[in-house]
Amino acid sequence: MLVIIEQEAELGSFDLVVSVIAVTVTLSVFAHGISAGPFSERYARRSERLDEDAPALEDTHKHAVREPDRRTRAAEEAAGEA
Repeated sequence: MLVIIEQEAELGSFDLVVSVIAVTVTLSVFAHGISAGPFSERYARRSERLDEDAPALEDTHKHAVREPDRRTRAAEEAAGEA
């Protein structure tokens, strides 16, 4: 989109291009909103039928959480005292 705006002078139908992009994005958001609920319910029903040892039901990898450094803790403590 930014490339199109930058080269606007070279395009003969700039308004048409912007309109097509806007309609495409709007329809995409609308289609996702309509389909998200039914597809997630379908996925939930399907996953309920899986065996207990199915790979899809395994726990995901847990990422290590970085502890805050001294400066961050000091700032949080100072904010808590205020």
